[in-house]
Amino acid sequence: MFFFSEKSCGVPPAIPNASLEQDVKIQYDAGKTINYTCNIGFAAKEPTSKICKKGNWVGSFTCEDTTCPEPPTVENAIIMEDRREKYLPGQKINYQCNDGFELSGSATVTCTEKKWLHLPRCEDVSCISPPQIENGRINGLIKERYLPLEKVSYRCHSGYSLIGRSYVTCVKKLWTEKPHCADMKGKCGRPPLVDDADVLQTLKSTYSSYEFVTYQCQNRYTMEGSPRVTCQNGHWSQAPTCRVPCTASEEDMRKNNIILKWKDSDKIYSEAGNTVEFQCKRGYHPHPNSRPFRVRCVDGKFQYPHCIDVSFDTRDCQNDCSR
Repeated sequence: MFFFSEKSCGVPPAIPNASLEQDVKIQYDAGKTINYTCNIGFAAKEPTSKICKKGNWVGSFTCEDTTCPEPPTVENAIIMEDRREKYLPGQKINYQCNDGFELSGSATVTCTEKKWLHLPRCEDVSCISPPQIENGRINGLIKERYLPLEKVSYRCHSGYSLIGRSYVTCVKKLWTEKPHCADMKGKCGRPPLVDDADVLQTLKSTYSSYEFVTYQCQNRYTMEGSPRVTCQNGHWSQAPTCRVPCTASEEDMRKNNIILKWKDSDKIYSEAGNTVEFQCKRGYHPHPNSRPFRVRCVDGKFQYPHCIDVSFDTRDCQNDCSR
């Protein structure tokens, strides 16, 4: 009686964009299973294995490209990371709107199934020229376009007193309520309201010429202008403004891969107009489109610089490029 063993298999076939999980041998016994792994940026829908049967490797699969192309441009926005030709599944990019535009949707977009889904939009939230007021005028030159939170102040003509806030603020394409000028026959009404400030004296309904009130900004706010406002022939002299401080928080710095250059704390308060200096975290370097690293506090906000990982090579995805 003769026994015939099933024929063995030779070297496993090469699969495009895949590699064997085990060392290659010259010969494999019948029934042996070998496993493949798709290269980074590729994936298979079928099991990535083959089995030796009757001298042949049986099993069919393909490793398909799952990367995303270069992300699309979003109008009035910039991409905070370096651009490259391909992105791995799960990799993220961040958009940032230009000044005067507000983000609608998430700033972070993820590469999913070879596509960039749910791109954000940057909506124009600037304001056109502010409204005029009767018996008064706008201080300074009038512009065609104002950025969000920009303020424009008013002044009444001689013999009229300003009622309400002395300025309007641009908020999402609209101006806040404008003041009006009332004929007080040389007297003034209540002094103008100043955001984030208190009047030190007891308020009255009317004031005679040359009477004054004194303003004090709230804690950490910086006063711009004279704290004393005087009634002059029916209208108040120019009121001060209280400029909001800025806060550099740990979360904001983490998002931009930066740290404070001269401070050890995780949070710092900076008065309006003051300058704070940042630097990249260890292992990061400045993004080519980063803002300057010396940043002034303006309207309660820092325009943060941005850093990227120095170990990431945008031209080579043979290694792990998921960072």
